[in-house]
Amino acid sequence: MRALLLCPVVVLAACAGATPRDVEKMSTVDACYLAMMEPEKKPMVDAEMQRRNANCMDHEAELKKMAQEEMRAGGGPAGMDAAKSAGTPSMQGGMGGGRY
Repeated sequence: MRALLLCPVVVLAACAGATPRDVEKMSTVDACYLAMMEPEKKPMVDAEMQRRNANCMDHEAELKKMAQEEMRAGGGPAGMDAAKSAGTPSMQGGMGGGRY
């Protein structure tokens, strides 16, 4: 009975992820950003970039800008890691770390 209740959750989780067909429809920059934000998708994006004969490094400036915007918008830990690797300054420090 419990397995029956979990079935819709598993189906929704499978549908939520990007597929090779989804990556094929994305622009090169969006696909590269997906690989940067979700490292487990990198092999799929790399295969698509090879098919397109494209290189994510050609879009490095735009990817850094996207990561910075995501960090400013509160993109969460993945966005912050990507923005840090893109060369943005650390947001640590200050007066007591915000503790009162």
